[in-house]
Amino acid sequence: MKGGNFVGLTLLTMFLSSCFGSDYSETPLSMTPAEVAEIFSQEAQFAIGETVLQVPLVSVIDFDHTNVIITCDQDRDEIRYCALPYGSIVKNVEKGKVPIPVSGLHVDLEGYDRFRQETVQSYDQMRNKLYPQLPQQWARESCLEFGENALGIETSRFSLIHPDHIALLDNRFISINGSYESQAAVIQRLDLTKNDPQRACGKDENGNPTSLCMVTLRLDENLLAVWITSRGETMADIQRESQLIKAFIKHGISEPENYPALKEAVERLNPS
Repeated sequence: MKGGNFVGLTLLTMFLSSCFGSDYSETPLSMTPAEVAEIFSQEAQFAIGETVLQVPLVSVIDFDHTNVIITCDQDRDEIRYCALPYGSIVKNVEKGKVPIPVSGLHVDLEGYDRFRQETVQSYDQMRNKLYPQLPQQWARESCLEFGENALGIETSRFSLIHPDHIALLDNRFISINGSYESQAAVIQRLDLTKNDPQRACGKDENGNPTSLCMVTLRLDENLLAVWITSRGETMADIQRESQLIKAFIKHGISEPENYPALKEAVERLNPS
């Protein structure tokens, strides 16, 4: 990560558990690599506000849960957030391209070989099965580049969230040497009405800023991009990452994909 050597730094992510039943009983860990590649290379559409986003399932699904967040129990005084079961997403994909309304997505830009089973000795085996079936070119590029992503930025994951649902990040934390603060608490210190990227850093038990920070980027009145960065990263770096994420949303995960335009932006904003 740019801006410093974080010895002993850990990123603690606490995932939301599903509150909806599903009769899709298998999980990625119970499938063969070929089955994982066939199912999770498929594209799914999600709607946050009026924005429709199209991503391969592998970018929003982990071993035993999804990173697709919806509201549930809305009749209560407080809204509760749940991870949409991946079986429900797969079944929706099988019905055709019908956008699923959601409160937020946590999108992985790399690491698509993580579904490797213990019986598969090489990450290359998983990647080689998945790569040819990914329909979006940016995803194929990320799948081929081990340890890198198609945007050439430090963060390997960012979130897309409706501004009314920042609270869904209450259960996700940034952690430094045992001190941690929820991402939602950090973001609430920012002015989310500004169009320029905003940054706020976590605080330790003494109220001092930590080395990890949250960045928000207002994409429109119904959509925020959120990601973790370091306090040592310059605002010029954050501006560059913001432009790359904007290009990714416009040319990569909006339909139809325009990979040449995305590649041009990546090359222009990542000079060698």
